[in-house]
Amino acid sequence: MPRSGSGTYSLPPIYLATPGTTIQAQQHNDPLTDIASALTNSLASDGQTPMTGNLQMNSKKITGLAAGTAAADALRYDQVGAFLISASALSLVAGEYIYASGVNIAAKGTISADARTFLAAANFAAMRTTLGAQAADQDLTDIAAVARTRGAILRGGASAWEGLPLGAAGRHLVSDGTDLVYSAAMAYTDVTASRAVNTNYTNSGSRPLAVVINLTYTGANTTTQFQIGGVSFTNFSIGQGFTSGIAFAHSVIVPPGAVYRCNVSNGAATIVAWNEAAI
Repeated sequence: MPRSGSGTYSLPPIYLATPGTTIQAQQHNDPLTDIASALTNSLASDGQTPMTGNLQMNSKKITGLAAGTAAADALRYDQVGAFLISASALSLVAGEYIYASGVNIAAKGTISADARTFLAAANFAAMRTTLGAQAADQDLTDIAAVARTRGAILRGGASAWEGLPLGAAGRHLVSDGTDLVYSAAMAYTDVTASRAVNTNYTNSGSRPLAVVINLTYTGANTTTQFQIGGVSFTNFSIGQGFTSGIAFAHSVIVPPGAVYRCNVSNGAATIVAWNEAAI
């Protein structure tokens, strides 16, 4: 006879013998068979009986439990940890999360609808869409491929971004009309033989031009001026009382493509030296 739903075991009714009557075999055999079955379905204290159903604790504690050490072991209360014990006292509703507000102290907060959408995204592309961010474009891919070296700069190449190594000491960045490049070493060239006063010259290079002119005045009332693109710079004059032999120098920077000249008026001046250097 099976146990009742509450675990109570009752012998089969046939077990009861009446005084003065003959004992029947079924009064002996059936109860013992039933008892054996009930014992088999009972939980042995030495642990040899495997469970065939859930263990109903009826709101009672399991005490004296050993500490769990394997993946399928039950945990003791003291193994759960102070933080989880603190968290277990919190009552959560939809959209809330648990966080540590202090050492082993659990608190709860609310996750916004946007945050939930972001966290629920299937992949990074979906997360990026949620954030409204763009995918890395080819420019960023090219830049990421450029090796970083000390002092180098990034410049746009013909088809991709590229690194420009650090130039030599004293050089500076200039445009050659196509790319940014470091300037060549600055060196003055004596161009006296190919220069004259009151004559136009053009800086046809891609770099600014440093011009230094040394003049000797050979007549009174002489005025000299340096012009760049029709604009006058470094005017100098000697008066009536001065004699010849006075020296003066013009030093200017001429932009690329600009027309320049040294004017002499009201007297006379001789070019002693005319030197130029691309900067």
